[in-house]
Amino acid sequence: HPGPPAYAGGPAEGAGSCVLPPRRIALRTLLVMLNPLAGKGKALRALDVILPIFEGAGIRAEVFRTQAAGDVRRMAQQRDLRSFDAVCVLGGDGTIAEALGGLMARADGFKLPIAIVPCGTGNSFAADFGRNRATPEQSARSIVQGNVRQADSAWMELGPVSGVHFMNMVDWPADYVKRAESMRWMGPARYNVAATMEIMGGRLGRHVRMIIDEEVIETFVMIIHVQNNKFCGDEMLAAPAARIDDGLLDMFFIPKLGKAALLG
Repeated sequence: HPGPPAYAGGPAEGAGSCVLPPRRIALRTLLVMLNPLAGKGKALRALDVILPIFEGAGIRAEVFRTQAAGDVRRMAQQRDLRSFDAVCVLGGDGTIAEALGGLMARADGFKLPIAIVPCGTGNSFAADFGRNRATPEQSARSIVQGNVRQADSAWMELGPVSGVHFMNMVDWPADYVKRAESMRWMGPARYNVAATMEIMGGRLGRHVRMIIDEEVIETFVMIIHVQNNKFCGDEMLAAPAARIDDGLLDMFFIPKLGKAALLG
């Protein structure tokens, strides 16, 4: 489902994977949502940097700090947002996903652009704009310009009555991702370590039936990646041809391989 949530700030010079031209909005009020634990406290430190920049640009910012998983989603879904011009997220891809999920699930259908100050460990969605390495100051000064680019969102069904929206990527099975979440202290390397542990334990892989562009494929796969953006993890170029606003998803999968081939 192509969706309206967008990135306020725009890509760095020469970067980005967008097809549609940007538009500009006047920013007067922002709802700033941050995950205090993102990037080992990086979001909290970034807050002290960006608020004076917003104030200097004449932008009023209301700050919401999460206390539990799902807080950003609940705020984006239930809060009356009509007095704000955009939602500003300080965090990583998980925090962005919560904001998107909340906005797309609103009963009133009201949508706002999503401005991003990358504070996670991977920041793969921001990487498509060349902003994953941007400092909080650079991000804030980019955001106040009000440049907005359209981005697609997709819906992944998890059952008859449940599912999730995403703007960047999903992978399946997610066993290694769950393991990696318990190893956050390792930073981005936790994904490689967790995947290696799953491979060595012989637990990675499933027999699947896939329908891709009307072609039916039945096979054993180690992992399936579905990308809306180019990057996953810490600047891993997973889908070079992907564009975040072309209405398409890029997919690749790894077939059954031996442990030596996978680890190689």
